Amino acid sequence: MEQDELQLQTLAIRHKELAGQIADIGFIWPGSIQWRWKVCGKPNCACSKDPAARHGPYPYWTTKVNGKTVNRRLGHDEAILIEKWIRNRREIESIMAEMKIVSNQALSIAVKCNVPRQEDSDPIP
Repeated sequence: MEQDELQLQTLAIRHKELAGQIADIGFIWPGSIQWRWKVCGKPNCACSKDPAARHGPYPYWTTKVNGKTVNRRLGHDEAILIEKWIRNRREIESIMAEMKIVSNQALSIAVKCNVPRQEDSDPIP
């Protein structure tokens, strides 16, 4: 039983460390950025004949809104900033996935040890 309680404490410490990592991450943003090369459509432009002569790259942000894919062309500076925020979001998602694993491990031990809930005064829904 002591080993289980020690393991539970270790998991609680790891969970707090992960939560602290989330607190240090900045802004987040949904979706992804693609850098696209475009054909302009002018008949005499080299871009229509030579793929290496296409214009760009131009940044486009893509996300889902109400189940539909939405694309928006971005300015270069805006794209660089949003790319950072997207990386932040992905990092948070990765940390949260690890938090779920830690929580699952803690639940198994807590149930076995019959550890009371932290909110003992709250009614169970």
